Amino acid sequence: MQYAMLQAYWPRHSRDLLIHTVELHMARNDMRPCSREEAERTVALVPNSSGWAVYDDCADRMDLSAMDGLGRALTRRLEKSGASGTVALGVVVSEEKRLLRLYAGGRVRDTLLLSPHPVARPATFTDMLRARRWRPLLGKREERAAMAKLLACGDASPAEICRLLHLDGASRYGFRSLELEQPEGMIWLPFRSETTVKQKLSERILNVVQQPGSAAGACLRRRDPH
Repeated sequence: MQYAMLQAYWPRHSRDLLIHTVELHMARNDMRPCSREEAERTVALVPNSSGWAVYDDCADRMDLSAMDGLGRALTRRLEKSGASGTVALGVVVSEEKRLLRLYAGGRVRDTLLLSPHPVARPATFTDMLRARRWRPLLGKREERAAMAKLLACGDASPAEICRLLHLDGASRYGFRSLELEQPEGMIWLPFRSETTVKQKLSERILNVVQQPGSAAGACLRRRDPH
């Protein structure tokens, strides 16, 4: 099993702002909205118990830079809108390995690689300090202690991680499973390269010019001397 997804801890009423943020991020990467049939990259948004699950077909192909770009953009945008302490969590699963990536304020704040072969050790003061980065996701003091322990040993069951970080079933699959899962309230955001759009437009213009019967073609044909 291999997949990637983002959990954005945004309020659910922020749907329009979330869509605008994704479109703005894609525009900065020279991509524009299009139909699903034309899409070169697609993002899907699904409301869930903690805010929004964000699925990106590019990140789902284990492109960590694509997930980082979205995670940074989401947390930077909402913080600018006045919601401090906004975070997003990237979940990457590859066979037995799990990677958790914490985003806040437009930056990668921490990365936790969960090992299938952990080394047991007690949490240190450094682990406790590191756990403070995750504070926006943690409630009671016991949860912060549990996070420090997780950072120390790098091991926990999926159920424990979901409970600690307020993840639901949306974190158990990626983009490729959306058609099968059909989560309620799903929003598709397909994009295509601006370069591709311009290239196709230039090709259409060139085809018109090359048609003998067209006005443009007639103007550009070499006149034979009399």
